[in-house]
Amino acid sequence: MSGRAAWVMVAAAITLHLGCQARPPGAKRTQLRIAGGPTDATFDVLAKAMASAFASHLPSVAAVGVATGGTIDNIDAVEAGAAECGLVSADLVYNAFLRGTAKNPRPHRMLRGLAVLFPNTLHVVTRGDSPYTSLAHLSGKRVAVAVPGERLSGSQDARTHAIAAAIVALSSSHLSPVTTKVGLNEAVEALATNRIDAAIFYGGHPFRPVSEAAQQYGIHILEFDESAGGLVKAKYPFLKPVVVAAGTYRGQEHDVRTLAVDNVLVCRADLPAELVYGLTRTLYESLAQIASVHASARQINPEGGASTPIPLHEGASRYYRERELFR
Repeated sequence: MSGRAAWVMVAAAITLHLGCQARPPGAKRTQLRIAGGPTDATFDVLAKAMASAFASHLPSVAAVGVATGGTIDNIDAVEAGAAECGLVSADLVYNAFLRGTAKNPRPHRMLRGLAVLFPNTLHVVTRGDSPYTSLAHLSGKRVAVAVPGERLSGSQDARTHAIAAAIVALSSSHLSPVTTKVGLNEAVEALATNRIDAAIFYGGHPFRPVSEAAQQYGIHILEFDESAGGLVKAKYPFLKPVVVAAGTYRGQEHDVRTLAVDNVLVCRADLPAELVYGLTRTLYESLAQIASVHASARQINPEGGASTPIPLHEGASRYYRERELFR
């Protein structure tokens, strides 16, 4: 037997032993609060699904998903110890780690990465009966930025400015769109009543408010081709190309090229390494269970899981090292 094969057998035996251990009677369970998002939003649904998976597979963990205002609240909650884990956007957690947030403008050095999750997809949406079917058409038009229950942070403003700059560069009139911030449901309603010409949504696709708009009145999802994507990325490099596959939304007959920012599961730096190792392993072993609750989880891929924008927790790092060693 080769040395590598022996190590694989030993690791498998240890994992099986740990996984089969029952919690001793009367043993205290470790509290694990996962900060999600507004009730029934993608982050909220996924935080609760992850909590259910962790509680099912890790007998020593008492996990619960917690409804919050979204990414900024989650970042501050994990930093302050009001939550042990949280679902966040990569760009915002990177900025918070280095500089802090508006509420707590100090570097958030208690944050650690656990896994890159799925893309927070940019949807620039117009009505199905709208003549505005390309980004250039939005020059000088009314565009609402839909925000899920949280204030528009500086980083989110930077995203909007980058998109607006691309619209100006692509159009012949060179007029900037007139942007406002609204809630998710308000954006859907404003499009329905023609109070705005387009709405900008960010969310794991399929994203609920975009699905609702498609069901109510049909939509166009405006495409970011290589030229448009390059213009935006030049001003906001956190965005990356992504494709929304045909059929994701009602009436969507073709793939749509757009942009996205990664979503990330983060945790506190002071969590035990063995606990975070177990959470990371359980996350990937439970993807089918989690994806049965929200389809965006199908896009979670362990191949890119370690590429978090902030330092990995040592427990997560151990999982990814072992995965490479024993593949």
